[in-house]
Amino acid sequence: MCGIFFSIGREGFTPPSIDLLDLLSRRGPDCIHEHQVRVACPDAGDVQSNTNAYLSFTSSVLSVRGAHVVGQPLIDEDSGSLLCWNGDAWKINGAPIVGNDTEVVFTWLLRAATSCAAHTDTPYSPGLTTNTLGTEGSRLDTLNALGAAIESISGPFAFIFYDAPNRRIVFGRDCLGRRSLLQRHDNKGNLIISSVSDGCPRDNWNELDDKGMYWIDLVGPGIHAHEVVTPRTSLNSSDALIPPFYQPSKLPWTFTDSNDEAAPKETHLKFPFPPLNMDLPHSPISQLSPSATPVLQLKQALIESLALRIQDQDNPERAKPGNLPCFTSLRPAMTENPAKVAILFSGGLDCTVIARLVHDILPSDQSIDILNIAFENPRVLEASKASRGNSAKPKKKAKKLNSAPAQPDSNHGRLEDSIALSTIEDSRHKPANTNGMLNPYEVCPDRITGRKSLAELREVCHSRYWNFIEINIPHSEALKHRKRIISLIHPHNTEMDLSIAYAFYFAARGTGTVSTGEGSEPLIYTTPARILLSGLGADELFAGYSRHGAAFARNGFPGLLESMNLDIRRLGERNLGRDDRVISHHGKQVRYPYLDESLLDWALRAPVWVKTGFGQQDTVDESGEGLYLDPEKRILRLLAWSLGLKGVSKEKKRAVRILAIFERIISLLTCEQVQFGARTAKMETGRTKGTSILSISETLGSPF
Repeated sequence: MCGIFFSIGREGFTPPSIDLLDLLSRRGPDCIHEHQVRVACPDAGDVQSNTNAYLSFTSSVLSVRGAHVVGQPLIDEDSGSLLCWNGDAWKINGAPIVGNDTEVVFTWLLRAATSCAAHTDTPYSPGLTTNTLGTEGSRLDTLNALGAAIESISGPFAFIFYDAPNRRIVFGRDCLGRRSLLQRHDNKGNLIISSVSDGCPRDNWNELDDKGMYWIDLVGPGIHAHEVVTPRTSLNSSDALIPPFYQPSKLPWTFTDSNDEAAPKETHLKFPFPPLNMDLPHSPISQLSPSATPVLQLKQALIESLALRIQDQDNPERAKPGNLPCFTSLRPAMTENPAKVAILFSGGLDCTVIARLVHDILPSDQSIDILNIAFENPRVLEASKASRGNSAKPKKKAKKLNSAPAQPDSNHGRLEDSIALSTIEDSRHKPANTNGMLNPYEVCPDRITGRKSLAELREVCHSRYWNFIEINIPHSEALKHRKRIISLIHPHNTEMDLSIAYAFYFAARGTGTVSTGEGSEPLIYTTPARILLSGLGADELFAGYSRHGAAFARNGFPGLLESMNLDIRRLGERNLGRDDRVISHHGKQVRYPYLDESLLDWALRAPVWVKTGFGQQDTVDESGEGLYLDPEKRILRLLAWSLGLKGVSKEKKRAVRILAIFERIISLLTCEQVQFGARTAKMETGRTKGTSILSISETLGSPF
C-alpha cells in the first residue's frame, strides 16, 4: 500500500499540508519522496496571466513485493515522465508479474506513452526496457495506447502518471475502485488529488469515481474528450472558478470491445470481465455434489487468486522475530517464522474458506494470524443487566430491543437484535468479569462464530499454527479514536460509515491478545502481517444476501438474476475507497481474493443455477447423504464441505455481518435494528439512524 498525492496549479507549487503528509507517510511507512515539475504551456486556452503549470507529486511506500524497497515517485531520467503508484498489478495481458510490480508498470506505461504499438494485443515481456521503445505516435494514438496499457493490468490500483514528452497527466482507479483516490479544487483553482484527505469538510474533497481513466492535457484543447468531467467549485461562493485548462477528461470503462465493429466510435476501456450471465434454466436442474466440476473450478480459481496475493511477499524489518511483542513468551512458530498474512475473520463461510485454502498454499511451518474483533457495546450490556435483574419479564426486554416498526424481510433484519439476548443465554458458560457480569466481548456474534469456525479449521488443518487474535475494544477506546476515524472516512460522513470503519480501523491495527496454550495467560500481541485478506465479493457473486432469496420468492429466477445483477453492477460503486483509507492508516494492505479478475470472469459466466441452490432440492454427497445446505452461495458451501469444513458449510448467513456490510440497504433501517457481528452498531443511546449525517463539530479540524 502506498500514499500518493498530486497537485497542479498556475501560480506556484501546492505541496501537501503537514497533516496530509503525515497521513500519507502512515500509509507508506518505508519511504516517502516529493518531486516538483514546472511545465511550460504554450497553448493554455483561457489562462492569460501565466503560461506555466506547477506540478507537485508525493508518494509514500509500503513495501510488500520484491527484494528491496522501490522509492516513489518513479522518474525516467531520459523523458522526465514519472509514476505515483498505489496498487498491486498481478498480471499484464494475462502474464504474471514477478518481483516489484511498480517498476514493471512504470516501464509498461513508458512504452505506451512513446509507442503506438503498446495496445492490449501486445504481449508483456518481463525483460522489456525503455531502450527498446518504438517511435512516438500521434498524441491521440498515444492516449489510446495509455488506455490500452491500463486496461491490460489485472489487480487493484490507483495511479498518477505524468507523460512528460506529451505534457499530459493521466490518473484513475481500477474498475472496481479497490484503492482510494480523492480530489478537490482549492480557492485558487488548483486541482489536488490524494489517497487520503486531511478530513476537513470545508475543503470539499470527493471520491474520484472508478468509471474510467482520466487525463489533463497541458498543451491546450487539442484532443476532444469522450467525456469532459464537470469541475467542482469550492463551498465558498466567492472562490474562483476552476480554469478550463485544468478540467480532466475521461476514457470510460465499458463491456464492449473497442475493436468490435459494433462498438461505439469513441475511445473507451473494456472491462476485464463480462456482464452477468442472465440465462434461465429450461430443463430440470442437475444437482451438484461436492466433487462436481463447477465446484472444482471455483476451488482452482480461488487457489490461483490467493496464490497471487500471498506468495512472494516481503516483510520488512519490523516483522523480524526480535521485533515481535512478547517475543520470549510466544510459540516458536510465531517467532521463528512470523505470520506474513492475516485474515479478517468473522467465522463466516467466505473468510473461513479463504483461511482453509491459504493453509494449502503457505508452507506448513508458517503461522497464520486470524483477526477477530469484538466491541464493548454499552447498549447490549444494559440489556444484559436488565435481563439478569428482571428474569421474570424476559419477553418485555426482548420486545424493547425490537421495538422499532417491522421492515421488509423483518425476520432477517431483526436477527441481530434477537442475538442481543440469545447469545447472552448461549454464552453463560463463558468467563465472567470480576463484577460478575458476562464478558462483553464473548457475547459478540462474530466472536462466537469465530471460535466455532477456528475449532473446525484446527481440526482439519491440525499441523498449522492458527493465531487467533482477540481484538477487544472497550467503549472508551472506540471513543478515543472516534474523531480520527471520522477524518479518515471523509468525505463519507454517516453513522453507518463510522460504525463500519470502527471495525476495520481496529482490526487493521492488529493489536489484541493471543493464547499460547490451554490455561495460559493471554499475551498482548500485534500481528506483523502487512497483508490482510477479506471475503468481500462472495455474497454478490453467489447470491449470499437475504434480499436475493426474497427476490427469488417473489419472481423466481428472473427476480433473483435482477437482484444479483444490481449488486454486481454496484461492485465498483461500493465503499472500498473508504475502507482502504481506514485500513491503510496502519500501514496494512487489504486484498480481496473473490474480486480477482479471472475469478470474476468465471463466476459471471457461470449460470445462476450452478452458483446457487434456489429452486433445487437438497444436495447429496457421493454416498447419497443429504447435506442440508442453504441455497444462498450453494457452490461455496459445497466447496467448504469438500474441504472438510462441514460445520462452516451449514453456517447460516446473518442479516448483516461486519465483513460483508457494504451492500446492505439501510435507508429504512435504524441502527437500533442492526447489530453488526462485531457489535459496533448503535454503541450510543438515542434514535440515530445509520444514514444520519455526523455532527459538523466532529468533522471539523484535524484530529492528528
